[in-house]
Amino acid sequence: MFVGIGVLVGSAGVVLALDIIELDRRHWMLDINLKSVFLMSRAAIPPMLVAGHGAIFNTGTLTAVMARGGVAYGASKAGVLSSRELWLLITSSTTSV
Repeated sequence: MFVGIGVLVGSAGVVLALDIIELDRRHWMLDINLKSVFLMSRAAIPPMLVAGHGAIFNTGTLTAVMARGGVAYGASKAGVLSSRELWLLITSSTTSV
């Protein structure tokens, strides 16, 4: 029986070190690296708020703030980092994001 979510760990990531000229939609990593984190967190936050507790841990990389690893990878990981900060503001002190 499903009774809630206490912890969510987001640790998805793929990288293709392509330059901006080589990059096209087939290589775009937002679906795995960012969209998956968004969808799982969006599903987990409401039950955590109802329960009054919970924790979300999303793995990141220095590439989120440094120009390394390719354009799409860096952009997707920067999105994860930014989302974490916004979710923390939204959920206030009831959950740990």
